[in-house]
Amino acid sequence: MRQRLPLSAAVFLWAGLYAAVCIPAVFLFEAMRWPEWFIHSSQFVACLICVGTAAAHLFIARHLRPRVFGVPTRGLALAAMVLAGGYLLLIVIVLATLDFSAMD
Repeated sequence: MRQRLPLSAAVFLWAGLYAAVCIPAVFLFEAMRWPEWFIHSSQFVACLICVGTAAAHLFIARHLRPRVFGVPTRGLALAAMVLAGGYLLLIVIVLATLDFSAMD
């Protein structure tokens, strides 16, 4: 019998996939001169969801060994946390730099 994928794994996979698809969408929106605010804000929310559910999956699936296309989901969760967390850290650094540059 095939093992079912935990909900936390499905959510972080879909959120990470959406955040990754937003990257070329931003370039397309810039080229077409369409408003980009929705893509940027939804990518930020998708990264927040991805980091949270990947951390939850690492905690929940400690004893489970689910796989997606032969790849262990714990490894995917760790990679998703690092990449989405790095993106969120970059946003924080940019906002802090802008805030401190406005003081002068």
